[in-house]
Amino acid sequence: MDRLRHKYNPEYFYNKALSLLDTVSKDEAISWYQHPCTQSLLNSLEGDLAGLVVAWLGGGYSEEKSSSGTAQKVAKARGMAQAIDDMVQHIEEIKSLKIEGESID
Repeated sequence: MDRLRHKYNPEYFYNKALSLLDTVSKDEAISWYQHPCTQSLLNSLEGDLAGLVVAWLGGGYSEEKSSSGTAQKVAKARGMAQAIDDMVQHIEEIKSLKIEGESID
């Protein structure tokens, strides 16, 4: 129920993310970042991003009969690329024990 109450409050989740790092030392964060599981995740994300780029360069997001179809496919690919980049950024932030998030106004 607690999760539902805060479901639409990004600031709650950013604060929770920061508080979870309060007990983590810099050495622990670096060790986590260097762990093979974390590195595997990062490599998988980088592979996903490279796959998007290769597909785009190969015309995989083109729609022969519709420019609006192409625009939709490109927009979806850009969104996926942004999500991947955001995840990599969050992993980097955890390594430095600092979660930035977006400003909430």
